[in-house]
Amino acid sequence: MTYARSGIWSCKSNMKDWWRACYKNYTAEFHRWKFRHSSSPRMQMSQLLRVTRHWLQPDHLAAEVVTESVAMDHFLRAVPGELQKAVGLKDPSTAQEMVEATEAADFILSPGERWWRKRSNGCWHWESLSPPIVPGQALLC
Repeated sequence: MTYARSGIWSCKSNMKDWWRACYKNYTAEFHRWKFRHSSSPRMQMSQLLRVTRHWLQPDHLAAEVVTESVAMDHFLRAVPGELQKAVGLKDPSTAQEMVEATEAADFILSPGERWWRKRSNGCWHWESLSPPIVPGQALLC
């Protein structure tokens, strides 16, 4: 019985890893896509829609999850190269995790230069002081 249960958990873990790998492949395929004059526009749009559906899974995921996926993807692509690598290694699965990983990586890569501070209106901005480390705080306005 114990072996069967551990086998099931192992399978679920492997499925999660497999799904993440597929998700990343579809994300990369979406961003690599380019219009080619050698193929018909109809066929290309069909292919792009297929890849986009596989990436965002609108039939299986809620709108806010799809929105967060697009925002996270755009955010990671906009972050400077060294931060992008560091955040990518953490493999964040939510926007909050991505922001925390980005802040941690930025703090390590450029210590004492800048950090986020919460203003009285609840928004975050950069400051040039030594940061207090407060894990788990909400980071968005």
